[in-house]
Amino acid sequence: AYNLQRHAWADLKAGDVAAATRRLRAAATRLLEMGKSDLAAEVERQIRELERHGRADPRRTKRLRYRTRKLTG
Repeated sequence: AYNLQRHAWADLKAGDVAAATRRLRAAATRLLEMGKSDLAAEVERQIRELERHGRADPRRTKRLRYRTRKLTG
C-alpha cells in the first residue's frame, strides 16, 4: 500500500491524475484486505479530493504516508 501511494504521488506530480487515482484505489483495496479499513477510508477521501479538484490535501498525504509506511516495517 505504501509503494502504491508513493507511485501515485509521483504520477500526480507528473500531472497524471487518472493514474494517481488508479494507484490509490489499488492501495485502498490492499488496505482493506489487510483489515485497515480506517486507512482505506482515508485513502478514499484523498481520491475524492483528487477527482474533484485535481490535487491532494498535503496534510492528509503526509499522514497517510507515515501511517502506511509503519505497516511495511
